[in-house]
Amino acid sequence: MKRIKRLLAALGILLGLGVAAYAQTIINQAPGPTDTVTVSVKGPGGTGYPTTIQALRNATGYTLAAAGTTVNTSASQASSKLLATGAITTWNITLPSPAFDGEDVAVACPGGSATVSLGVLGTQTLVGTAFTACTSGGVAANTAEYVYSTSANTWYRVQ
Repeated sequence: MKRIKRLLAALGILLGLGVAAYAQTIINQAPGPTDTVTVSVKGPGGTGYPTTIQALRNATGYTLAAAGTTVNTSASQASSKLLATGAITTWNITLPSPAFDGEDVAVACPGGSATVSLGVLGTQTLVGTAFTACTSGGVAANTAEYVYSTSANTWYRVQ
């Protein structure tokens, strides 16, 4: 009888350990660039806010636009670079809305030239020289970069 009690106790312990091991949280060892995490301000227990893995890695989100006759691209807050991978006859680009203060969006055409029509949504405005032609190569002279100001509700061309 003592033997059976010991055997049942051992079996109960093993079963308990198995359940505890099964209930462990799985940690994503290979998060994607747009996955979000919660960051605590001033250490554990502080106010938390979400951020992206790419922000923690100091990476740049990007959107690739394939070659085509008319290509429509709506930039997202996760993409600060818009890149043409081939020639585009008319590339209609809409900057992010809502945008956050200091948001940066750059447009380049390393894969081929494009005629660009750049626009904004709602009450946002664009200030600076119009960007209408993007030539292949992606060098600084053939690109445009915009920064958003929340207080002015304006996208400013800075390059």
